[in-house]
Amino acid sequence: MALQRVFEARAQLSDSITYERYLRVVEALYAILAPRLRSSRVKELIEKAKRRDPEGFYTSEGVEALDKAVELILDTLDRNHLLMRGEVYEEEHI
Repeated sequence: MALQRVFEARAQLSDSITYERYLRVVEALYAILAPRLRSSRVKELIEKAKRRDPEGFYTSEGVEALDKAVELILDTLDRNHLLMRGEVYEEEHI
């Protein structure tokens, strides 16, 4: 469910409001990780994404930082065998 929210927020990214939503869900995903799975690199990327340019706007580098943070989180979950693999079933089949 948490990953689904991250992907939905990324898909809707179009302005500052949706950027902040994406930032919040990536931060939340990081926060729910067990402490031993939290990477300082991911934290740095999230902090980078929070920075605005001199005019007060978020930047494309921030989007790239968030995307990289999500990628690193997914890699960590995968390495620790915490991602479910296989077919996706519709609710009625479960």
